[in-house]
Amino acid sequence: MKDPIITDYLQWMNGERGIRPSARDFIYLLQKINSYQEAKWLAGEFSRLGKKTTRWMLEQMTYFAFSVDECLDLHKKLE
Repeated sequence: MKDPIITDYLQWMNGERGIRPSARDFIYLLQKINSYQEAKWLAGEFSRLGKKTTRWMLEQMTYFAFSVDECLDLHKKLE
């Protein structure tokens, strides 16, 4: 992911302040994403920063799923 807004935001959260990302941060950054793969990457970055992926976050990711496989992947995680 090369979007400077997202990478800068993630670096800021991971920086000296050690801010834990919230679900609201996730939703804010989702607005800057174009595909399910990018949304999946963002969820992984939040996980790396110590934020568990919540059901609400996964539900927001469904708007980026364009194939049956992506929908099934999200469905498995939601169960």
